[in-house]
Amino acid sequence: MAQHAPTSPTAGTILVVDDDALVRDMVQTALTRAGYRVILARDGNTAIELLDIAAPDLILTDLFMPHCDGIELLRSGQLSKVDVPVIAMSGGYAGIDMLHAAKALGAVAAIAKPFMPNELTDLVRRTLTTPEEPARPTAPAEQPSRMAVANTSSR
Repeated sequence: MAQHAPTSPTAGTILVVDDDALVRDMVQTALTRAGYRVILARDGNTAIELLDIAAPDLILTDLFMPHCDGIELLRSGQLSKVDVPVIAMSGGYAGIDMLHAAKALGAVAAIAKPFMPNELTDLVRRTLTTPEEPARPTAPAEQPSRMAVANTSSR
């Protein structure tokens, strides 16, 4: 598997919102290697608290989380105050419908779990370099060997 060379250390700040610590860690590793500064939040409430402090360039949020999920985060009105692009991520069959709903609520792109780290970093890069042209959603992986990042929390 080819690794992407890191971009500049100022490639941007990404706020990653996911209740699954393993997913947060894997996403943080992939984005950090690609040259991004990563800030982590375990749910939408924590993300809202961090918005003023962190000043992210992009928000990457899971849709299914306790307390305040990604859909509630998109609906909260807090994101309109910071004018930051949002990429929604979710897993499972029901997640595909939720990804479409997230885009209808303002997410500029969506990615289905599981995904490969390079798929995520490519989507983030495209979103940050061409925010006026939202990236296309990524289809779920078809082969078990592609399951690099998956939601491991039990619901």
